[in-house]
Amino acid sequence: MKVERLMPRKRNLFLHLVYGVATVQFAWCYLWLTHPYVNTAQYELGLERMPFQGRILMMWPMRWAHESRLMQWLTEPFGLSRFWFPRPVAPEVLVQAAVNVVCLLVTGWMTAKIYEASSKTRLLTPL
Repeated sequence: MKVERLMPRKRNLFLHLVYGVATVQFAWCYLWLTHPYVNTAQYELGLERMPFQGRILMMWPMRWAHESRLMQWLTEPFGLSRFWFPRPVAPEVLVQAAVNVVCLLVTGWMTAKIYEASSKTRLLTPL
């Protein structure tokens, strides 16, 4: 029995929209409210203390964001409101947020697929 048959298409679309917005909110709050423990300027140069120095995968997108005029332009609207964004938003933070959102969405999708494959009734699939 397919889940689409149980849920109307509009409700399914609405749930995906809510989950997408919640994912963005979760990722942004995680980046914004936690204390930064990595010095990103040192990390981009490969000079941050270990174990961060050995984790090179995020160095490339963060270096690109740091140098990119497009990313600097995209961060300008965040500086308009000191109420919502009391600290400046760096281009590297936008790249981190985008990577976090993509990873959370892929993880959620994979979790749903594993659940669908292992459940007989699939009653919790929309959740």
